[in-house]
Amino acid sequence: MLIVEIAFGVVLAVIILRLLPAIVAVAIVVGVIALITIMALLIWFNFQTIATFVGGLGAVGALYGIPFWLKAKIEKKYPPFAALIRGEPPYNQMAKQPLRLTVMACFSVAVAAVGLGALLGTISVVDILSQAIAK
Repeated sequence: MLIVEIAFGVVLAVIILRLLPAIVAVAIVVGVIALITIMALLIWFNFQTIATFVGGLGAVGALYGIPFWLKAKIEKKYPPFAALIRGEPPYNQMAKQPLRLTVMACFSVAVAAVGLGALLGTISVVDILSQAIAK
């Protein structure tokens, strides 16, 4: 019986790894739907300020992993980029540091822009939900 359980475990692991991008996408969609539902309930009970904070934290939490997930995919596809990010040879020399700093700064700005967009989007969603529920 143990061999059958191990075989099922291996098959399940292969299926999960094969479908991981789809699983991540579905998890993000389900999380966003749950977040909007929670925000709507908070607005229904006249807690707009709390809904804004909960929505902001939830949106940033849901979207925070996306840039890092994309970075990991790009690192796998382009090994020289991974060496640049990690500071491995030949990018560990002092002459290559300006290029490395520029790439890291661009990534930091992109992550900050995603977070800011999530927060501003949350404020807009709270306004739209409060107008829809008020009518």
